[in-house]
Amino acid sequence: MYDLAAAAHAALVQARALVDSLSEPVRTQVKSLASARTAALSAAMAMQDADATPTAAQVAACARARAQVNQVLARWSRLKARLTR
Repeated sequence: MYDLAAAAHAALVQARALVDSLSEPVRTQVKSLASARTAALSAAMAMQDADATPTAAQVAACARARAQVNQVLARWSRLKARLTR
């Protein structure tokens, strides 16, 4: 999960560097990257400090965060490819 959070953060940094000069759809994408990064970090940190097996709720939160990050990173990759042509 930490790797996904780091990937979302790196994409967010790139997006923020471009955001001022771009359109509203790109600004919306930046917000999605921030949300995905936060979800991944929250899921990872909830399990990081535990001394026990993750709970079903933690595993489910991790799965939701993983899906969210993967979806947002895929959209970001497509958008970034269009912007850097």
